Amino acid sequence: AASKNREPKDDKTLYSASTSSSTSTNASAPLTKRVLRSLFSPGTRSNNAEGSDKNLGKTSYEDDEATEDEAEGVEMNMIHLPSRGEKENVEEKEIMDGDDNIHVLKAWRNYINETEEILKDVVLEELHLSCNLDTFYNNFIADDAAHSIPSFQKDNIGDYDIEVTSWQKTENEDGNEIKYRKSGATSDKIRTVTFTHPLSHTMGPSSAKTKKVHRFQRFGSHGSCLEIRTNCYGIPAADCFYLEERWLFESKNTSSSNDNGDEEKEGGITMRCKLQIYYVKSTMFRGFIDKNTKAECKSWCEEYGKMLQKSLQSEAEPTPSAPSPSTTEQHLHNIQGVEKKYTLCGINISKEVLLSIILVLMLASTLLVGFCLFLHSKVKTLEEEMNAWRRGNIMLMQEMRDMLVLLHHEAVGSRSILQNALSSSKLSLE
Repeated sequence: AASKNREPKDDKTLYSASTSSSTSTNASAPLTKRVLRSLFSPGTRSNNAEGSDKNLGKTSYEDDEATEDEAEGVEMNMIHLPSRGEKENVEEKEIMDGDDNIHVLKAWRNYINETEEILKDVVLEELHLSCNLDTFYNNFIADDAAHSIPSFQKDNIGDYDIEVTSWQKTENEDGNEIKYRKSGATSDKIRTVTFTHPLSHTMGPSSAKTKKVHRFQRFGSHGSCLEIRTNCYGIPAADCFYLEERWLFESKNTSSSNDNGDEEKEGGITMRCKLQIYYVKSTMFRGFIDKNTKAECKSWCEEYGKMLQKSLQSEAEPTPSAPSPSTTEQHLHNIQGVEKKYTLCGINISKEVLLSIILVLMLASTLLVGFCLFLHSKVKTLEEEMNAWRRGNIMLMQEMRDMLVLLHHEAVGSRSILQNALSSSKLSLE
C-alpha cells in the first residue's frame, strides 16, 4: 500500500523521484530502470514509514546504493508480474508469517475475491466444521492423515490404483501443470494424485485415468485453501478441457455481542467449494461434459462433507471411563430403590401387574389345550362309531347277497323240476 502511494503520475515525476533517491550510478541508468527503482526506493519515505516497513518486510530492492545490475533484476521481475487483480500482493513482495499480520489477512481476502470472480459454479454451500485449521489439516489433508482424501476416494467413491506423492513446497517444484504464483500465503504446498475412476455411463469406457494436482495454501489463522486441477485421460474429448476446484476453509474464531449485550464466541471453520471448467479446444460434447462433471462434483463434495462431519463428531465424543467402586455401588442402590417399569402396548405397568397378566395367559392357554384334547377324543369316538356302523352294513349286505344267491339257485331248481314234470306229462299224454 505504501508503494502505491509513492507511484508517480508521469515520466517527469518518475525521473525526479529516481534522481532524488539514487546515486550517480542510477543517474546513468536508462529511464525504465530508474522508473522501476523509484517504485521500490525508500528514499522518499519518512522515518515513520521506514519504521513501519520493518513490520511489512523489506525486499532486496530497498537499498539506496543498488547497482545497475540490481535494477535489471527488478526489471525482469516486473516483466513477469501477474494480472492487475494480483498486483497488490506482488508489490508488497513478502508477507510475514505472523497470524495477526494485517497483510496475511489482506492476502486472504484478496484470494477469496479472486475465487469469487474466476470460479462461477458452487458445488458446496457453506458447511460448518467443529474444528480449527490445524486440526483439519492434520486429520484430513496431511500425508499421514487418518481421513485423507485418497482414502475417501477408495472407500466411498470406489476409485482404485491410487498413487499419492508427498506434500512439497511449491518453490522446490518445476514444470508442474499449475502456474504457481506468490499469493501471500504463509504456507504453500503441492502434491499429485493419480487414480482410476469408474464410470457408470451406458455408453463409452467403463473407467477413466485421472490426475489431480493438489495445492494447499495456508493464510495464517484466517483461512486455508485447497486448489485442485483435474485432467482425465482415456475418454472422449479428454484433451479438450480440464477442471479447477477451490475448497475454501475460513476460520470462524470470532466473538460478537447478542441483543442482551453478552459476548458470544463462534468456533470452528466453514468450508465452501467452487469449480470452473476450462476448455482448451472446441468440442461437440461440451454440454454433456458440463452437465455430468458438475453433477458428479456436487455429489462428491456432498459425500465428502458428510464424511467430515461424521469423523469430527466421532472424535468429539468422549471415551467412557471405568466407574469407581463407590459409584457402582451407589448406582446399584439407586436401581434397587427405584421400581422398574415395563411397557406393554404403550402402557407403563409395574412388575406385579405384568406377572398377573402372564399368569392369566398361562391359565387361558391351559384351558385351551384341555378343550382341544376333549374335542380330539370326541372326534376319535365318532370315527370308531362310524367304522363299526360301516362294518355292520357290510355284513348285512353280504347276508342279503347270500340270500339272493340262494333264492336264485332255488328258482333254477324249481324251473328244472317244472320242465321235467311238463316233459313227463307230455309223454303220458302221447
